[in-house]
Amino acid sequence: MFYISKDLIIHNGDSTMWDVNRFAEKVKNTKVKQSESEADADKKLLDDFGHANFGYLTEPTTILDQQGRVMVWALPGVLHPKRLVRL
Repeated sequence: MFYISKDLIIHNGDSTMWDVNRFAEKVKNTKVKQSESEADADKKLLDDFGHANFGYLTEPTTILDQQGRVMVWALPGVLHPKRLVRL
């Protein structure tokens, strides 16, 4: 069994220049038009926030916004491959 220590998650962090509250407001208040593709909507977000490139994450990592707030925990390898569904 794989256990994640609290210390690893807190100290193995990477940060973005994003502000998670600003990002959430932008996503919440944006409507995708019928004629607009998902790729076009994603491009608009990238224009506002830029691309966060963390590379290939192989260890548990905490992704933080510019204020140090947790945006997401990346936990590679926690779920067994048979439990994953690919989209």
